[in-house]
Amino acid sequence: MLITIGKIARPHGMKGELLVIPETFDPSRFERLKKIYVAFPGEILEHQITSVSIQNQGILIKFAGIENMTQAELLKNGLLQIQEQDMIHPSGDEYLISDLQDMEVKLGSETIGRITEIQENAAYPLLRVGDEHDFIFIPFLKSFIAKVDLTGRVIYLDTKTEELLKLFDDH
Repeated sequence: MLITIGKIARPHGMKGELLVIPETFDPSRFERLKKIYVAFPGEILEHQITSVSIQNQGILIKFAGIENMTQAELLKNGLLQIQEQDMIHPSGDEYLISDLQDMEVKLGSETIGRITEIQENAAYPLLRVGDEHDFIFIPFLKSFIAKVDLTGRVIYLDTKTEELLKLFDDH
């Protein structure tokens, strides 16, 4: 079974490098990989990784045999996948983005909504909770999150988060 850990956003430069948007809270995991699969509808290609560089805007990755922008352009929008046995499982308070997607978010016994998107930024991930028209972004930080129940698929917010939700309700 293959697990998605990122998406190729676009080529970067003229030498075949690719800008990747990671789907992990620990982008340094890419530095430990030797091979990766690029998936498109109906096609999965295996690639050997020759270099990885973590940047502010994402991860720059270089594959063996991809030597120019034209070759790199063919991989744009491909999903980067690894085999399940190659996963580095998170420990402690670390979670895979794919584990958090679509989880229910609660404050006490009240359901706030479901996670519809997770946005990475330089400081911390943001959980988009709600639907297309009515949503709030909640920082994925210990000061906002009381508990993550992966088995029950529920994130419980810290009671201090109630003040944030009140601000949201006022607008």
